[in-house]
Amino acid sequence: MASASAASLTLAALVFVSALPLQQAIKVIDVSKDHPVEGVIDLLKKLEGMAEKNGKDEEELYAKFEYWCQNSVKTLEKAIVEEKATMEKFVSDIDSNEKNIDVLTKQIGALGDKLSELDAGGIAADNERNASAGLYNEAQTSLIETISAIQKAIDVLERAKSNTSVFLLAQRQVRVVVALVSYKATQIQTKELEDFSEVSADSALARAPADRPELKAEGNYEAHIQKYGFKSQSVIELLKKLKLQFEDDHVAATKAETNAINAYNLAKQARGEVKTATDNAKSAKEGELNGAKLALSDAQLNYNNTRADLEADSATLDTTQKSCEQRAAEWQERSSIRTKEREAIETAISILAKVTGVRTEAPGNPMPPTPPVSLLQLSSPKAERAVMLLRAEARAENSKALEQIAVAVEKHGDGPFDQIVNMIQKMIFRLMH
Repeated sequence: MASASAASLTLAALVFVSALPLQQAIKVIDVSKDHPVEGVIDLLKKLEGMAEKNGKDEEELYAKFEYWCQNSVKTLEKAIVEEKATMEKFVSDIDSNEKNIDVLTKQIGALGDKLSELDAGGIAADNERNASAGLYNEAQTSLIETISAIQKAIDVLERAKSNTSVFLLAQRQVRVVVALVSYKATQIQTKELEDFSEVSADSALARAPADRPELKAEGNYEAHIQKYGFKSQSVIELLKKLKLQFEDDHVAATKAETNAINAYNLAKQARGEVKTATDNAKSAKEGELNGAKLALSDAQLNYNNTRADLEADSATLDTTQKSCEQRAAEWQERSSIRTKEREAIETAISILAKVTGVRTEAPGNPMPPTPPVSLLQLSSPKAERAVMLLRAEARAENSKALEQIAVAVEKHGDGPFDQIVNMIQKMIFRLMH
């Protein structure tokens, strides 16, 4: 109804212009035409051309805007799809790094426990080695003292063979030996040594006659010496045998200690190698853990950034789609208005041509031109005709605006039409803009 009213207002305005005096109508039409309505029709055609040009310009602008909308929506939708896929990848990376960090943390803990065990084992081995070395040293000292005491006893007994004055010294030395070898010697050996150490010198000397006859036969003294020497010789042999046993023990203890030291050193070396390898493995795992933590941090940062981009792009897409839809609706409405404006102008031209008899197209059989008619020739019947046409259109369109124009024309007649002209110019201005 609004567009129809606009068309009716246009038609009424242009019809009214045809009834204006020359000094008023010259403002809006070209009076050089053969008929004054021709100027109005030309003006309408110009307005129609302007409407068509403006419509094409608007259509071109809207086409560009529509192209932008399509590309923007397509670009944003593609970006959103890619961002969602990227977020899924980052989620997978985050999960993988978290699991890797958990595994590496446990492995590093196990390697740390192993290093602690190796350190504890090394300390225990050192303590055991030190204790063994202490026992070995004590045993070696005892063996060396025992061997030395036995050898000393043997030497004293050897001297006692030819000198009975050292007998007591030999007994004392044998007593020392008994104290040292009692844990090793047999009961028989111990008893023989004890018996020897307990025989008094007097008892030993009492075995020979108190009043020794003069030895005339050579060899009687030697027979006595051999008898005493035989008893001391058995002790000497026993001591030599014990000495060999203790020397064997000394050698065996030395070998055992040497083997123990070698075993300790080998174990220490192996433990050191294992510790070095474990420490290297732990360092490597710690490096992997730091890398996994850095990768996790990067993945989380990238995920958050991508999520922010996704939210921003989603919001932009929503805004763009709404803006494009709004502009599309406005364009449809504007196109409809443009179409109706052109239809109104064409209808106005048709009505003016029909009422005035002015041709709007070149005739097929041209006629000689009619003399030009000035607007000054318009008389009151013309104004009455305009009033009738305005009221007919007002009734047809049910337009109060047309009725007001008709009343104004009828009221003022051929008088000054400044106010009405102003109304007409405003309507033309609205049509042009």
